[in-house]
Amino acid sequence: MSELDLSLRPATDLDVEKIHCWLLEQEQREVHGSFLCNWGSTLKTHGENQLIVAALNDEPVAYLYEGFGILEVRESFRRKGTGERLI
Repeated sequence: MSELDLSLRPATDLDVEKIHCWLLEQEQREVHGSFLCNWGSTLKTHGENQLIVAALNDEPVAYLYEGFGILEVRESFRRKGTGERLI
């Protein structure tokens, strides 16, 4: 994955649904570092138009609370520069 493949944009409602699905899946597999515990804050941040997603082919692979610093990268995209790109 190159930086050119990754787009940064405000989260859509569909992005939030997809993010919730992968967070639930990661939680079931007990993936370390999953932010499902912050889901209420994620929804609030999205409602305030402050949730930014990193998307690959329009599929969200990471998200960031704008101005707050919470960052979550989908497990299969960790250690590939996704988090660095968001920061």
